[in-house]
Amino acid sequence: MRHLFDRETSQRFFAELQDSPHVSRFGCMISEFSYSGRVKLCPDGRFFRFTIQFDEYQHCLAENKGDKSAAISQLIQTQLARISRLNALPARFNNAPPLFSTSTENWQQPTDSLAALLFSQLGLATDEHITLQLRLAFYDDVTLIAIAPKPHPSSNNWRYFLACQGDFYILNGLAAPIIEVNRKASLRLHPSQVLDYLSFFSFFSQGEQGSFFLITRPEQCALPEVLSKEKKSELRFDSGIEPYYFSPEVSAPDDAGNYRVRALVYYGNSLFAGIFTIGQDGAIKMTNEQRLASHLPYALSICLTP
Repeated sequence: MRHLFDRETSQRFFAELQDSPHVSRFGCMISEFSYSGRVKLCPDGRFFRFTIQFDEYQHCLAENKGDKSAAISQLIQTQLARISRLNALPARFNNAPPLFSTSTENWQQPTDSLAALLFSQLGLATDEHITLQLRLAFYDDVTLIAIAPKPHPSSNNWRYFLACQGDFYILNGLAAPIIEVNRKASLRLHPSQVLDYLSFFSFFSQGEQGSFFLITRPEQCALPEVLSKEKKSELRFDSGIEPYYFSPEVSAPDDAGNYRVRALVYYGNSLFAGIFTIGQDGAIKMTNEQRLASHLPYALSICLTP
């Protein structure tokens, strides 16, 4: 592919990407048999990876009756059209509810006193933000609060806090705030609540590539729609979620009260089958992992801090 995507051709592609309103930044790499790139989409910051193989070029060349310039233009336009359509898919991320949810509770309007206390401590204007609260059934008296700027919050504009006994703890991607709340509040890990707690801890305790997102159902709102629903369109990628999906499995507690959970995890741009142990004190360890798929078109980027 090096002799096909020469400097002039690459400049054509770069110019098209720079002019696209759907792209904030990009990078490309060329090898002997493929031309690949990584594109950050606007406005939600997700990444799309594409690869143009040599046989695709040959197919386009035949369609364009041997016209190299026309064939390369077709390849470029095909990728730009895909980027445009991919970017349109997360329309639900505008005016979107918080990405995290539990299996049993719905987001509700908070009490005026709770919202006022939080905004007073943050030094923010209440009338400039949307505020929601979610009851966490695995605690005795802890509330998850989400705030986002008005008027149209996107999925990654939400900021999350735990309200516990008059104090607020910002969930900033570190495990420390959750561990502190676990020491302060009464954690109740009944079998029906283990999966929700694991999803909560994994979502708000991030690694180098972001949150460990447990897929408890294939249509969850944080998942790129193209991976789970587009069965017949051209946006159906080879590495989708459906072939790998399995329902989470929660074992009965052992003699020490520890649970074992096997679940599908989306982390970065890969899918894993992970096995976790959860102690009665809320401590979580991943005891085993199996990578099922990598290089998915989207890296699952969840932003917890401004």
